[in-house]
Order: sequence, then structure tokens, then C-alpha cells
Amino acid sequence: MKNSPKKFNFNFLDSQKFLISDLKSEYKKHKNIDYIVLDNFIRKEHIEEIAKEHKDIPEEHWLKYNHFNQKKMGISDLNLMGNKTQLLIDELSSKQFTSWLNNLTGFKNLISDPELDGGGLHKISTGGYLNIHTDFQSHTKNKNWKRRLNLLLYLTPEYKDSWNGNLELRDYRDKSIIESISPIFNRCVIFTTNEKSFHGHPLPLTPNDNLSRRSLALYYFEKDDNALPLKPTFYASTPNDKFIKKFLIRMDVYAL
Repeated sequence: MKNSPKKFNFNFLDSQKFLISDLKSEYKKHKNIDYIVLDNFIRKEHIEEIAKEHKDIPEEHWLKYNHFNQKKMGISDLNLMGNKTQLLIDELSSKQFTSWLNNLTGFKNLISDPELDGGGLHKISTGGYLNIHTDFQSHTKNKNWKRRLNLLLYLTPEYKDSWNGNLELRDYRDKSIIESISPIFNRCVIFTTNEKSFHGHPLPLTPNDNLSRRSLALYYFEKDDNALPLKPTFYASTPNDKFIKKFLIRMDVYAL
């Protein structure tokens, strides 16, 4: 018998979409990576304004992450984000929401990151990409925080599949594709992050009219008893990569 679903009074999220009993099995049903894809994640009256706030951020505020394994931009400073975006992040960082995430994923004591270490707003423009990788597993400042969960919310209403911007989830053994997920507007992907959760957006983006692939990324942690070693993001090649790309990926990992 299913547990009685618990209702939430989220401001931005449609509470009827977040009745946990039907989602827990969906999250755990995949091989090698636990994940779920939730469409129409934010109420329509809010998501369009949040997307506009993202698009209206001046170019000079974006920090560029450019090396061989990635070409993207990010902002982790809340003061540079719009009001609705800040309120949404507050909601998705609340004890109420992290408790819902615990119930969904099976973790016990997830905590949000007020510093948005590596997270926040992301933007990938023409030619941008993010090679297949597993994430850094410890927080750069809170040494005993172990990263457990990623939440990605896509904020590009103009997005088309012809842009080549899919999020790829890959098998840790042979790097074959588990699922290729289109980053359509108001889609949220939540997945467990560990040494086996290979993912990325490896194809250079080809958008129309100088548009960008826009998203919000939030990471959740659990406190460990001991300080954790600080390890960088680990990038990996895929079976279809040419030899020179495989070589350069390895060299970039070594340099990092």
C-alpha cells in the first residue's frame, strides 16, 4: 500500500505535481544513475518572468568557464540575479523542499548550499559545450560537505532540438548513452551525483539568432564526519570521440 502523499504549499511549484508516492519509484528505476525528469516544474505565471530575468543579466556579469572540456558561463552571486530568481532559489533551498528531496531520493539529511558553489545560473552560447564528466564531490569551503544531488532547471523558451543541447546521461562502464534529455523550457532534471553519474552536454551548441541555452543549477550536500579531499571535476571521453579529442580530454584533466 502506498504511503499517503504529503502536500506542500510551495509558492513557485505546483504542489499537485510533487505528490511523492508516484515519483519515488520513477527516481530509482534507471540503471547506474538515479534520476527523474519533471516537466512544467514552475508555475507558468512565474517561469516566464524568471526566464526573462536570466536573459536580461548584462553580459559583463557572466563569469566565463573556458578550457578544453567546457565552454560556458555562470553566475553564483545572488545579488546579480533578479528578484523572482532569488525567491525561487530560496524556495528550492528551504528545509521544506530539501525534506521533499530526501523523500524522493532516499537521502536522509540533504542541505542546500547558500554559496551556490559551482551552481547558480548557467548559460551556454553558440559553440559552447560541457564534456561528459562526474562532478566534484566536496564543497570548496565546507570541507565536510559531500555533494549528493543536482537539480537542473531549463530556462530557454526558444529552445529547439536542432540546437544540439541535450543533457546526456552516460553509463559509467562504457560511456554509452542511458538517456539524452532535451532541455526544453521549464523542464527540471534531478539526479544523484557520485563517481558513476557521468553526464554532460558534449556537442557544440548551434542555436538560432545568437540565442543561448539557459539554466539554473542547484546542488545539495550531506555533512560527513570527516573533511573530504578536494578533487576537481573528472572528464571522460565517449566511444565516438576521435583519438585527438580523447587525448586532449586527458591532458585537460591532468592540467586541472
